[in-house]
Amino acid sequence: NKTDTEWVAVQWGLVDQSFFDSIMNPFVQWLRSFAMIAESEYFRHHPKLLEDYVTMLAQFVTWVISLVLVLVIIFLFTELLKLVQRVFGCKLPFVWPDEMRWWGRLLISMDNL
Repeated sequence: NKTDTEWVAVQWGLVDQSFFDSIMNPFVQWLRSFAMIAESEYFRHHPKLLEDYVTMLAQFVTWVISLVLVLVIIFLFTELLKLVQRVFGCKLPFVWPDEMRWWGRLLISMDNL
């Protein structure tokens, strides 16, 4: 539902709503004050749209941050497995990408399907 503004992390039960609000409220307030600093005539005449804009921008920034976080975690896990293979000389019983370029090739292959 496009009008539902409940965050996915709360819907899935990963975090409590009150905890999530305590983290996101300062960020949303900062975005709201930043939009008011711009002193846009449009938002002054349509204050409801300001709330929609702030919500949309907060969701986008959260998505970008989570995407970067996932890529960093994949990178660190890949480097850890490469370190284990090189230092301890043990081969993994399965094929796992040991460099980020293999992740890129895997993503391209999946995109071509």
